[in-house]
Formats: sequence, C-alpha cells, structure tokens
Amino acid sequence: MTPVLKYFQAREELQIALKSLEKIYDRLDPKRPRLRTRLVSLANDLVVSSEMCFEAFCSCMPFSFHHASIMSQPEYVAVKLSQFESERYQELFIEKKCLGHELTKSEEGELAVIQNKLNRYGELCNVLFGPDVPREMELTRKRAEDRLKASSRAFLFSCRAFQDALYALMLVSQDQNPGKHSSMSDGVKENGVARKVLGEESPYYDWFIKFKGLRDLAKDGATCSVGLGNINVGVSFDDARNNEFVKVGGNRFRLSDLAVAMHMTAIAIEKTVSEPHRS
Repeated sequence: MTPVLKYFQAREELQIALKSLEKIYDRLDPKRPRLRTRLVSLANDLVVSSEMCFEAFCSCMPFSFHHASIMSQPEYVAVKLSQFESERYQELFIEKKCLGHELTKSEEGELAVIQNKLNRYGELCNVLFGPDVPREMELTRKRAEDRLKASSRAFLFSCRAFQDALYALMLVSQDQNPGKHSSMSDGVKENGVARKVLGEESPYYDWFIKFKGLRDLAKDGATCSVGLGNINVGVSFDDARNNEFVKVGGNRFRLSDLAVAMHMTAIAIEKTVSEPHRS
C-alpha cells in the first residue's frame, strides 16, 4: 500500500472517529465547558494541520521523483552511503572531532573510506543543485521543502496536544477529574488510565512514545532537512539535546508516519467514545 493511499484511508478513519466524538459533547458537564471547547478546538487544528502537511508532502514529490531518477544512476549508487555507513560516520566523527577521543588505526581507515564516498557523493549531487539548474526550479524546491518542514512541526504539535485532550476525556470516562497538566504521557504508563481504556495490547503505546520523541525534538528547536529520492518523502530532525554535538538526521517523519499518526488517533478516539461518559 502506497503512503498516499494510507493517508486517505487514515483520513477517512479520523473523520469518522471525530464525528463519533461530537456525539458525546452534550453528555459532558455543562458547568465545566473547558474540556469540550478544548476538544473542539484541537480537533480542528488536528484536521487542518494534517491536510496542510499532506499538501506539503505532495508539493515535494515531483522533486523527489526528479532526484530519484538521477540518483538511480550507477555512479550515484556506487558512492551513496548506506544507513549503517551514515550512522557509523557520525559515530566516528563525534568521537574524534566533538569529544576529542583518539581513534584506532582501523577506525581512522574506516572513517577515511566513508569520508571519500561522502565527498564523491557531494560532488555528484552538485549536479542536482548546481548552476545548470533553472533558478525558478531551485527556488520552488526550497519553498516546497520549507513548507514541509513548517507544516510537519505544526502537525507534531497539534496532534500531540490533541492526545492530551483525549486523555482528559479518558479520565472523565473513568470518573476522574482531569487536571490542568494531565498528560497522555502518564496515561500510557503501566497501570495508566489509557491502558484501561485502550487495552494492554494496543499498538498505540509504542506509537505514542515514538511520536512524542519527535515532537520533543521539534519543541527543542531541532533543525531538520527534507529527504528526497523516493515516494515516501520525509523530514529528518537533528538531535542536539546532548548540547556538546549535533547528531544529524535519523529521526524521520514521513508521509507514511503522518498516516499512522492519524490512524492511531482515530483508534484512540473510537475506544474512548465507546466508554460510558457520566455527566
């Protein structure tokens, strides 16, 4: 199943789930309107930000296909780093340049080989972004990438905020009063309320922890880049939380991840709405 098809399936699931959520609004305590207004507001933000994010992914796809057609040529394939090589390069580079540790002779040789491949790949990639590329094409690509970065951050924030509002509704369904700082982070813990509502075997918990990690990187102001070259376009967030060095990339948010976030949210809504809600 393609990422595009996954998105539209998840979008339909989310629309149905949000419709079912509306049915319980009148059953919430009218003397405490904060939860209802919070859910309405954040549900709207969630829908709009997901649509903006999808449109931004789509605007990058022509450039991704363009890059893929060039990068599939043998000279590119020969020097493109594998994921293992990329991660190993960062590991050795950080050890030597950032932490000041001395590498072994074997590690120095390994670093040199990867660096040579990286340099050659950079030279070839200048064809994609060099002077022969029409100026308007380059400007359009940069605008598309900037929109995708911004809309991805917006979705990460709005979707994460909606999870907390949904957790507040879970608490109400269990005859508990949500507090000002009630967080789904507490709900997914062992014996948390979310586990009681969603069931112990729900895939939601692993997804939430990973998603929260991405949102936290965005919250900390992590720089990011757009990975072009295939249909599953993605934004890759850097990790500078160590405060001594920056680990580049590896924390990806792709079109398929957008679809998964919408799907998981829809699952959580349906389960929560099916719980009895007392006024």
